[in-house]
Amino acid sequence: MYHTTAMPAQVPAILGGHVPVGTPAFSVVKPHMDAKKLKVLALSSQKKVDIAPDIPVLGELGYKLPVYSFFLALFAPKNTPDDVVRKINDVRAQAFRGQRIPGQKQECGPVLDYEDTATFEKYLVQYKSNLLAFFKEEGWVK
Repeated sequence: MYHTTAMPAQVPAILGGHVPVGTPAFSVVKPHMDAKKLKVLALSSQKKVDIAPDIPVLGELGYKLPVYSFFLALFAPKNTPDDVVRKINDVRAQAFRGQRIPGQKQECGPVLDYEDTATFEKYLVQYKSNLLAFFKEEGWVK
């Protein structure tokens, strides 16, 4: 699998022919797709999404990929009491579950969600495994 130091670096690497495939966020890719400089092969979603109804999604093609997300984290000092951390997590979970960022355009704005640490760690392990299997099956990586 090919790695770059940051998601935005994937697009120039793909456009320049330095890597054969990448998984940048749709919001980063969309302007290049609209300019016909980059072809989106598929979205890593289980179902068609309204922001890109004509692009195939891996779930409907039979691949078992979780929906790709970009990740935001909330940090606190290491000595923050556990009850305070739990309260922050509870409030954040209620506030973010399925909500859109205010002011973001529908066509490429993310949907916010919340996962607790243990669930999110499992998600990352499974996502990496599934994505690598997909890339290998398609012949994009060895």
